[in-house]
Amino acid sequence: MKRVEYSEYGGLDTLSVKETPIPEVDADEILVEVRAFSINEIDWKVRNGDQKIMTGSHFPRGMGCDLAGVVKHCGAKVTEFVTGDEVIGWLDFKHAGSYAEYAVLKTPQLAKKSANVSFEEGACLPMVGATARQALLDEAKLQPNQTILINGCTGGLGHYAVQLAKQVGATVTGTCNREHTTLAEKLGVDDIVDYTQTDIRQYGKTYDVILDTSKRLPFSEAKPLLNHPGIYLDTQPGIPAFIGSFFNNLFSEQKHDVLGVTVKRADLIDLVQRASEGTLKTIIGKTYAFEDVISALREVESKQVHVPGKIVVTV
Repeated sequence: MKRVEYSEYGGLDTLSVKETPIPEVDADEILVEVRAFSINEIDWKVRNGDQKIMTGSHFPRGMGCDLAGVVKHCGAKVTEFVTGDEVIGWLDFKHAGSYAEYAVLKTPQLAKKSANVSFEEGACLPMVGATARQALLDEAKLQPNQTILINGCTGGLGHYAVQLAKQVGATVTGTCNREHTTLAEKLGVDDIVDYTQTDIRQYGKTYDVILDTSKRLPFSEAKPLLNHPGIYLDTQPGIPAFIGSFFNNLFSEQKHDVLGVTVKRADLIDLVQRASEGTLKTIIGKTYAFEDVISALREVESKQVHVPGKIVVTV
């Protein structure tokens, strides 16, 4: 099988597409033939070594965490899946490897895909879908009639967050560029702010919840935009953020919540159900073929591609 891998932490020059044996599965494992995977920023942060305190130094390493595909073989102890099941799945950062023709996962990392959800759509759901779900529903506990600012409302994470917030009954302000305002309106954003024309920090409104998906509105700058009480959802985990949030949260009603997301099976099942029912729509901004995956990464990492929603690679 073909697999994208690297033998040391670093940039794009460390990557290659290798021909490797199809992996064997243990009794509690499942072999999935990958039909599509999506690209997340965390994928190249892991490859660059930003997470090596968690991922360790074992090489060669695969790349990528999100996938959709078909079950090809189940270990003897697997009872919830059978050969031929269409599934979506998530590989944790230490065992990344969705950029491949086959991947090995365990039952907690998989959910069955509905027939009316395409492989491309399914491959987009796990990482950012679970992040949006956990951030808004579990961490912020978003309530009807609350106000939320989603900074970057048409991106991969943002477009899911808008839809979940609207389903709760919240009022959504979203920032995006002028090219994507029509999409923001279709997603249900109540108050659309074109960030190329308006600085959200000077917009004059405050919010119960702020989700910064753009990485351009740090907590120090978002705090004046928060109500009392209010919560800022930080998508940039790291030791300084965790330390700063700890001391801030001891004394302030304006909470700083650093998101450390681990995708759970309950997330996957819920996301598939919403997608199947049509209440969670996936926007795919661009699709690449597997043979173009390294070129795709080069374009995405250098920000040559600026599209709404998710970027998908078909296998």
